[in-house]
Amino acid sequence: MKKGDIILLDVEGTVAPISFVVDVMFPFAAREMESFVSAHWDELQDIVADFRSLSDADQDAGIADCVPVVGAESGRGEQIESVIANALWQMSQDRKSTPLKALQGRIWKGGFESGILQSIVFADVKPAMEEWKEAGMDIAIYSSGSVQAQKLFFRYCEVGDLSPLLNGHFDTRVGAKRSPESYRAIAEELNCFAENIVFFTDVVQEADAAVAAGMRAVVMNRPGNAPMGIHDHPVWEDFTQWRVASL
Repeated sequence: MKKGDIILLDVEGTVAPISFVVDVMFPFAAREMESFVSAHWDELQDIVADFRSLSDADQDAGIADCVPVVGAESGRGEQIESVIANALWQMSQDRKSTPLKALQGRIWKGGFESGILQSIVFADVKPAMEEWKEAGMDIAIYSSGSVQAQKLFFRYCEVGDLSPLLNGHFDTRVGAKRSPESYRAIAEELNCFAENIVFFTDVVQEADAAVAAGMRAVVMNRPGNAPMGIHDHPVWEDFTQWRVASL
């Protein structure tokens, strides 16, 4: 890693404990889902349309237990109930769909701005980000969480506002995290060669996709992360290894 490189970071299991996302952020979104969607229905119509399209696609694919999202021919109350039910069903399936992440991001906004939510990162994250910036490297985020949620997460952090250290954000609107095309698109948007990007993730298949696109990749072995199978990527316990590792 050297001056001019771009650091591309996953969030859950890479810079933040999985437990914070699973045990704090997801339950908050589930608790607030009904009241938020009901109160903000009119301003959520862009997301509602995406929920409806995804629901139709799930039904066409024959997913037996999918929860349908009804159309405008149904009453307002029935539409609201169907979106809430579909969102909660997706959460129960641990799906990472774009409309679900967008809705969760809007719910989390209120939680972060009110002070109810405050994000947690591993102790090495802030020092490493500051060192990377000082060494002439840019930092971007690629997470299944929406760009809005990412910005909130790094702004309202217990170690302070980390957002000034970041140069870009990418979510699943750029593509699936296990698809090499997504990483090629990110390199193009960052206006750099893929080989100048180092991607950090806790998911081996995501690292595989990044490398297939020409990037370098590191798999993070953080406390609480799922066991990983055999692979050829470098494995780091924390970001302090950047000072001595050759990538």
